[in-house]
Amino acid sequence: VGYRHQIDILTTVDTPSMRWVLRNYPQSRFTADLKIGELPSVIITRQEGEVPQLNTSYRGQDFVWWQQPGWSGALPTPILPWLTFREAEIKNETVILWARSDLFPDGTLDLEEDLSEDIQ
Repeated sequence: VGYRHQIDILTTVDTPSMRWVLRNYPQSRFTADLKIGELPSVIITRQEGEVPQLNTSYRGQDFVWWQQPGWSGALPTPILPWLTFREAEIKNETVILWARSDLFPDGTLDLEEDLSEDIQ
């Protein structure tokens, strides 16, 4: 049992929308990269970015953060699928929310194994 909005969050996704979502979490931090040995309760990364070595210490779930049209100009190409079925290319920006394993009911945190993997 803890206090609401007091979880420590580290994110490499520094966008206005992410800052807005985390505005009520005073222990949230924005950084360009993750440091070895740092184990915040929650980490948020981009899916296509560099994923840290989080295999045993964290569990992750990806989700679409935002969508944008996958074409330039007024209409998508090819135009026929758009006119007949309203189908067009959409680009998704996906992020992964990593939660430290010991926060789950059945989870444990094995620091020695994770730190030895970071050193290798």
